[in-house]
Amino acid sequence: MELEHLPNRRRFLLAPVAMAVGCSRVRADRTSPAGTIDVSGLIATFSVDYPRPLESVVYTFVQEYGWLITFEEAPVMYSGDMIDVTVNPSVGIRAYNPRGGRLEFSYRLRQAGRPPEDPMPVLKAAIEAHHRAGFPGCYEVVQVGGYFHIVPTAHYNERGVLELVQSPLDALVTVDGGGRPSWPFFNDLVRAVERSSGYRILIGHNPFYQGDQPTIGQRFKNVQARTILRALIQAAGKPRRWYLLSVPGQRQYALSIV
Repeated sequence: MELEHLPNRRRFLLAPVAMAVGCSRVRADRTSPAGTIDVSGLIATFSVDYPRPLESVVYTFVQEYGWLITFEEAPVMYSGDMIDVTVNPSVGIRAYNPRGGRLEFSYRLRQAGRPPEDPMPVLKAAIEAHHRAGFPGCYEVVQVGGYFHIVPTAHYNERGVLELVQSPLDALVTVDGGGRPSWPFFNDLVRAVERSSGYRILIGHNPFYQGDQPTIGQRFKNVQARTILRALIQAAGKPRRWYLLSVPGQRQYALSIV
């Protein structure tokens, strides 16, 4: 992908979308990533006001429709893409959120009260709305099997220059199962991603530490980390989604599997 084909966030304004009124509504709790879905006939309108609107898109459609969607955030490194949310500056540690805000877009339902059959057009509409709003990062959707991965394609670096970027989970890594339980295998996978990508990966919520512990016998050599993670989740026997969120201003991510 060439940079000149990417959206310029300084030129795009959030396009107004008429709010649907009438038939039904799923309400958002603004203290959570849940968005709001308004339904009028065959048209549904998603809206949210949140620091990470695409995280909210994934969270909401997973909850409402049960789709297998994951979100891997672009690195948030440019000062203009961050909001200072420090509670106590006197301790000398600053806290930042991505520069998010209100996201809104509409999509068509299969029939009244039924979700769309194909998630792809809905997720593409979400990403297009994200780009028009000028929020940090450029994204695309990658479909593999039953999964839909929202992954980064570009971001603004520390100097405010737009550059191409990949998710850490695009890294090609080698991990040997060796008949081990899933937790040490998962931990080795994350450390291999760190070495290959140059980003530190903090492990958040995951099912492998105490819960799902299938043994992994396969050896993966020079395989995309995302592919290995899907295989690990499939071995556990339960569909799961993940969020790989950037720590603003640092070469760090937090990975959670739910």
